[in-house]
Amino acid sequence: MNDKWLIQASNAPGTAFFLLDAGLRILDQSDMAAETTGLFPGEVAGKRLADVAPLSELAATLQGQMQEDGSLGRISLPVNHRSLEFLYRLWSISDETGGPAVYGLFLTDVTPVFMTTDGLVQGGKKSSLITSVVRHDIQNQITALLGYIELSLDLVPDSDDEMKTFLERCLQSAITIQRQVTYTREFKELGVADPCWKGLHEIIAHAVEERAAVQGRVTNNADYYEVFADITLQKAFVVLLDISFRNNIPDTTVRLSTREENGRLVIEYRDECTGNGEATKPAGKTLSGRPYGLRVSDMREVLLISGFELSEKTLPGNSPWYEVSIPCDSYRLSKR
Repeated sequence: MNDKWLIQASNAPGTAFFLLDAGLRILDQSDMAAETTGLFPGEVAGKRLADVAPLSELAATLQGQMQEDGSLGRISLPVNHRSLEFLYRLWSISDETGGPAVYGLFLTDVTPVFMTTDGLVQGGKKSSLITSVVRHDIQNQITALLGYIELSLDLVPDSDDEMKTFLERCLQSAITIQRQVTYTREFKELGVADPCWKGLHEIIAHAVEERAAVQGRVTNNADYYEVFADITLQKAFVVLLDISFRNNIPDTTVRLSTREENGRLVIEYRDECTGNGEATKPAGKTLSGRPYGLRVSDMREVLLISGFELSEKTLPGNSPWYEVSIPCDSYRLSKR
């Protein structure tokens, strides 16, 4: 077998290639191997991988993967007094002459990638800390502002309707700012954690737990599916619950259920109001309307990043009915 073509073909920057026998003895190496690992051919030719200082830890890892063709992994190796991050891949190279088994080992230096990633993570943590401190200070100032406005309303004579109107508008603006700051605190973790498989029934239950006042007024009939999602999906249900119970109408209830349709999982969210309460439902509770439309439309855009769709259906009596649609590759039946 002519190995030179393979060795020369592997001279990509940052990539080292070693030709090994079944005992992990180094038979040959590429030119870039010396630059990447600091090991020159004369120093390692004929030596076992376990006897070469920078690669000895890798030898122990590879020993159990000799039968797994194309094994891929990540490892930290000491090179020139620095700890570098490498991706490795081990390939079995066939020999038409029926000679002994030969293996190709690729080592790619990915240290810059992981340094950048770690820097972004650390920067995100610092930014989150600063934002949290500033948000807390803003909340304190808003609380003081609300107190002064309410005191001013008490001091203004009942006959001065114009001044009371102005102060009431100031009060509503301050309350809106307070709600928006609270919103940023509750949703600061969006997009931080990686998605994973979670039980849909549990996701909805956790959303209800976040709004303790609505417990007992939400019927969770969602079937036992698992959804590949991050915290965003749970927060979407929190937003919908806020909309449904913001006005504290006594006979308001919410019912959630699931169905499969056109290869997608559809989660139905029905805001049901019985008796006289239906006629008193406030108008404008739509994806595009006020006062809460902005928050729901924000969640719709965030959910789209994961391929989830949030839409609204029209029901008689102005009772909201939302649907969250999950693509086929992001849900499965639960094992329970």
